[in-house]
Amino acid sequence: MSRQVELPRFRLARDVRGVLVGEGDVPTALSLRHGEALPDLFDRRREIGTLALESLAHRVRVHIASVRQNWSVVPQDVSKRRSELHLLDVREQDEWDAGHIEGAQHIALGELGARLAEVPKELVVVAVCRSGSRSDRAAKGLRLSGFEAENLDGGVTAWARAGLPLVAKGGGPGRVI
Repeated sequence: MSRQVELPRFRLARDVRGVLVGEGDVPTALSLRHGEALPDLFDRRREIGTLALESLAHRVRVHIASVRQNWSVVPQDVSKRRSELHLLDVREQDEWDAGHIEGAQHIALGELGARLAEVPKELVVVAVCRSGSRSDRAAKGLRLSGFEAENLDGGVTAWARAGLPLVAKGGGPGRVI
């Protein structure tokens, strides 16, 4: 059963990021942009958590950027949706040279603040490192700077374990160091 949400009538279309809809005991979070439903990129359950967090932050009068969480995405999902995403590898140069995800942008975490203008804002940025720790910090910083950003769960280590290819600086097969 589908139900139309008429946000423009209440002049809320630009301010509301999501609504909770559903029948029975299993509500579903629906992401909105300017009152229009957005396609779910990864896992619908994360949207419910985001809405609950945003609601709580509003009630206790805490700025949402200070409490918003990163949501990890798994390598298989990123691989399937490459055209919808911008991969940003935040590892050091020697790690990048040894092996990286083809098509990813490389900006070491220590340089990211000074090079934010090089990161496109029109796509969801998926931050990548070896294990997911540095990229988690990068995703948080990107969000605070106005980007839509996620963290690749397990980093390039998980990418390689999933059988997905890495490429070395010279173009041959890459490896994780």
